[in-house]
Amino acid sequence: MLRRSFAAAAVCLLSLFLTVDAGVAPPRAIITGPTGGQPGDILLLDASESEADYFVWGVEPELAEHTTIMPIEDGRKCIVATKPGSRTIFLSVSNAEGIDQIKWKVTVGDNPPPGPGPGPGPPPEPDPPGPDDVYGLQRLAHTEALKVVSPNRAAEASRLAGGFEGVAARISAGTLSKPQAILTALLRANNDALGASLPQWLNFGRTIAQRLQVLYESGEMRSLDDWAAALRAVSIGLQAVRS
Repeated sequence: MLRRSFAAAAVCLLSLFLTVDAGVAPPRAIITGPTGGQPGDILLLDASESEADYFVWGVEPELAEHTTIMPIEDGRKCIVATKPGSRTIFLSVSNAEGIDQIKWKVTVGDNPPPGPGPGPGPPPEPDPPGPDDVYGLQRLAHTEALKVVSPNRAAEASRLAGGFEGVAARISAGTLSKPQAILTALLRANNDALGASLPQWLNFGRTIAQRLQVLYESGEMRSLDDWAAALRAVSIGLQAVRS
């Protein structure tokens, strides 16, 4: 009975990160372009991959004697003045579902850092797995979390880790023993941890859920203790996200 119950739990776990209405598309701010250049260069930041209807650009600090930024193409792109120094470009986007914001640093000088090219670039290498890397979930959770595009990724990962750890602790203490109760507790913890940031973490949730299902179907996860250990490993991986 326990095995059948957790079979359903493994399949249903995927729904924990799919609570957003499929017809709703919250805004998402995305910038691609260079992060540096030489004085006189034309630096073009492109936000056309963003999911939004309205675009507002800002910069800090501004140039006193020149225009610092010039939005073009209805705000979907922006030209940055290439005077020496470092500036932070802010992009706020919105639609009927809300607002999202991202920041982008540009440095102009004699030896600017190389630009990343299109997209945010590859994530940094994850830390080596620790002794509690049950089923490889610690490394997987860390790697997948680093793929999340969010200005508050580290803080969100920490809050999400607390949710997984809290549910694991309740399983170990015996206060959560039924699949539906565990699913309900995880759903509440994930929603409390991420709030409006939940859409950015959907791919993370799908990957973790699919891995848990594979582990169950292979016979590696048989008991409540196994599930508690698995959720705790996910928490450890999330706690390692620092930026």
